[in-house]
Amino acid sequence: MDAAQITKFCDYGHIEVLAGRNKKLYAAICYLQDCESVEIISLAAHPDHRRQGLASALLTYFLRTWRAAGLVSVVLMMRDSNSPARSLYAKQGFHEAARVQHAYSGGQPEEGVRLVSLLA
Repeated sequence: MDAAQITKFCDYGHIEVLAGRNKKLYAAICYLQDCESVEIISLAAHPDHRRQGLASALLTYFLRTWRAAGLVSVVLMMRDSNSPARSLYAKQGFHEAARVQHAYSGGQPEEGVRLVSLLA
């Protein structure tokens, strides 16, 4: 990803990136934070660097950081069909809180799954 893609990736909120050689983006997380909780807007790894544990490492780091800061919970929405993401989040202690019909559009509407992790 380049700078334009990073900007499109997260138009608002905080964005943190994990860069590798030649300052190329390997993984990024975009989130909104208030005084008690965090909402992860997006967590992604560059296609050339998927399945290498980068998104997991980034998520682990931020979960520890947010817990240490005294935040209470982390929430996110994901596509129901995204099995790799579901597995990643389950390993990190997230559980399903709700299902949202037609949460994703474009082509075939898809159900979203709201996940939550309690940090305290």
